[in-house]
Amino acid sequence: MTTRTILALAAGLAAGCGHGRDPSLIQASGHVEATDVRISTKVGGRLTRFAQREGDPVAAGQELAEISTTDARLALRQVQAKRAQAEADLPLRLAGARKKDIAFGSAQLAIVQVGREAA
Repeated sequence: MTTRTILALAAGLAAGCGHGRDPSLIQASGHVEATDVRISTKVGGRLTRFAQREGDPVAAGQELAEISTTDARLALRQVQAKRAQAEADLPLRLAGARKKDIAFGSAQLAIVQVGREAA
């Protein structure tokens, strides 16, 4: 064998071995461009602001949009009102029913019973 043949054979074997790399990995350089990106939020609502445009760079954790908080604020106010009502009713419930309340309830029961018998 000639020296050229031996060198060519050695180069072919070295290239075929891959220097111990995983054959499923691809090593390349270039630019990655996404054409479809899906984003989601932890809460639902109406989108009030979206400042980014196509091609704008964004960073991890960067605020991308703003969602209206009207529904959440109204729900919070409703819960706060119910709590305030419950706190106001607590002393009355701890004190027990008053004679006036018992009489009123008895009168309502009598009216309902008369109405049912008439029907």
